[in-house]
Amino acid sequence: MRLGTYLGCLTATSLRNHQTQLRTAQTGYSPPPGLAAVQPGFAAIRCNGEIGCWANSRSADKASIVKELADLARKCSIMASVSLEPGVSKVGLLTGKTAIVTGASAPQGIGRAIALRLAQEGASVVVGDIDSTLESNEARRARRELLDELVSEIQARNGRALAVKLDVTLQEEVDACIEKTVLEFGRLDVLVNNAGTLAGSDNFLSTTPDQWESSFRVNILGPMMLSKAAIPEMRKIGGGRIINIGSTGSLGAEPGFGAYTAMKHGLVGLSKTLAAEFGADGILCNTVCPGYISTDMHNAANARLAEENHVSLEEIKAQRYANVALRDAGLPVDVANAVAYLAGPQSNYVTGINLPVTGGVPAGI
Repeated sequence: MRLGTYLGCLTATSLRNHQTQLRTAQTGYSPPPGLAAVQPGFAAIRCNGEIGCWANSRSADKASIVKELADLARKCSIMASVSLEPGVSKVGLLTGKTAIVTGASAPQGIGRAIALRLAQEGASVVVGDIDSTLESNEARRARRELLDELVSEIQARNGRALAVKLDVTLQEEVDACIEKTVLEFGRLDVLVNNAGTLAGSDNFLSTTPDQWESSFRVNILGPMMLSKAAIPEMRKIGGGRIINIGSTGSLGAEPGFGAYTAMKHGLVGLSKTLAAEFGADGILCNTVCPGYISTDMHNAANARLAEENHVSLEEIKAQRYANVALRDAGLPVDVANAVAYLAGPQSNYVTGINLPVTGGVPAGI
């Protein structure tokens, strides 16, 4: 619908209900960061095929508008895009930069959400994953097919993206990923080490040395090799960002996750080492530590636990989230927002930190 006296826009970082802000101003106002050349036009939020529109006038119920948009966005596992037409050009905070995101194939995964979020901020994105199949909505899908669909989605939004085969434990594939990134986009600014494995997630006495080695190779060795290959390219352009995806297992421990917890603690050590050693080169390194996040894997685990314990899905959620201050799982986009912050200019003086995205889970539980 056509706008009246006022023009509203959903800010780039505002998706969850408690974060959402509606900014209004008379035509010709100075736009918030990330939006430019705003003129009266059509405003909409598009997410997974759904469109929610809002009208703006002196009598608009802004609280209701904010809630409706937040509820729509909350349904989605990705960052909703905001379209302001006509006469609107979007200038992202990562425009002109290039990012690599590993482990990006899962349809409702954290890696995919990160890739979409960075692309939304203007980054060219290289997405990688292993060459295997993945259970998705009770169907087996080739990871490469899923990566190609992600690239197509980014390109459909006028973004730039490239899919690569990437086993983070193989040096030749790590080197090829960096080489293809620089060849295609000319530079490398951001590396997001998201690929991981739950290998060795069992009680301590039941885990085997092979499980510990598998966990080490994916959760520690992979990020190390990629960082080592990326740093020379970042030095060429005067700096960069390395963002490692840990977990609450990076901050504390609970029974039954022996090797996984040990490796996620090690990942924090790697991040701090890189932050200390390469800060003088303008390379910042931080760890994002997600808690319960509503991914394909997490949702499947909830369903399995409900079936095994002969209780409802809601009962299982209540039990699992009892120690979460917000009493709910987060969304992949919540993690992606944290990564976008650490990848962007707002975090220019932030390095060597662990950033929990847990909804308030106390470390150690």
